[in-house]
Amino acid sequence: MLLGKKMLRQVNLLLDGIPIFQQKFAIGLDPSEFNNLWHMAIKDINFEYFFDEEIMTRFYWKYRIEILTVKHRLIIIFITDMTNSGELIKDAITECRNRFLDKFEDIFDKSYDPIEILEFSHDLVDCYDKLSPKISIVGHSGVGKTTITRLLQNATVPLTHLPTISGEVQYVSDDKINLSLWDFAGQEEFEFLWDKFLRGSDAVLIITDSTMVNVIKSRTFVGLIKRETPFAYVGAIANKQDLPDSLSPEKIKYFLRGVPVYPMIANKQENRDIMIDIVKDLLEISPMKSLEPLIGKINRNLQDKEAWMDDFVIQEKNAKNEWLEKQKIVDLSKTIPIKRTVKQKGRKEFVPSFMKNYDE
Repeated sequence: MLLGKKMLRQVNLLLDGIPIFQQKFAIGLDPSEFNNLWHMAIKDINFEYFFDEEIMTRFYWKYRIEILTVKHRLIIIFITDMTNSGELIKDAITECRNRFLDKFEDIFDKSYDPIEILEFSHDLVDCYDKLSPKISIVGHSGVGKTTITRLLQNATVPLTHLPTISGEVQYVSDDKINLSLWDFAGQEEFEFLWDKFLRGSDAVLIITDSTMVNVIKSRTFVGLIKRETPFAYVGAIANKQDLPDSLSPEKIKYFLRGVPVYPMIANKQENRDIMIDIVKDLLEISPMKSLEPLIGKINRNLQDKEAWMDDFVIQEKNAKNEWLEKQKIVDLSKTIPIKRTVKQKGRKEFVPSFMKNYDE
């Protein structure tokens, strides 16, 4: 089984029940939510069966919580996503404990300096690196998965398509983001491996080439993701938006059953920052205030005003024709006599849905 690393979102330290340190790596619990969590956890900690230095696991909303006590006074809380396997988290919280006590070994004997404790954030970087999220990149062959991986790595993007064989794991670590990218082979002969690669993903990006044929085929991944990694964040990249037959992100979202869709032209190196922002938004590290600026930046100059107006006129014409057809059915239903059945106690009378509200 190929497991993810579990994304570390938030670390809290309390001494004698008083918060002394907090570090947020991504969106986690707001103060009121954390207080609710803390009140529930403290009840468990006070039970006699909860031993000191034992790691307690709890689940709160969509987060996994690991709690470690030291001398029943110092409490370390790790907040992560609810993906597979907690072993790496337990190793990380134990390392956090050791580093903190090495640095502040006399914290139980005398008062502490709050400014010095703030410096502990530097020691947590290694713990965060060990829990960097696993991002699975899925899609059929030729849609741009490897190009997007290279773009995130800030490497030279390939100008020709070379199929990925089986799968590749690449790492992105810089001042903007820290994660591992799992690029799957999209050829159908490797389909039997897709479920194994997906397991343990913190997030999954479905890549399409924005054509109708490929978008419809890509719906297979939506069901596979829900089955294999139900807690993962899911988004879709509508790649190759500069091609004339590309569907809009809104239409692709409809066909992919509501999965959030981000437009992209992955073979342009200047779109790297946009791709980083997309991953941050997907992982709820630093969500975008609005997708409109992003969509506008990607789609700028892709279509001129006249072409857009032609498409608008066609959509309006189709909508009008659809409304006329429905109106014909409504008018016809009013002329059809409806045979009522005697209501039986405890049962509702059946009336065809298209006749409802028209037989009054």
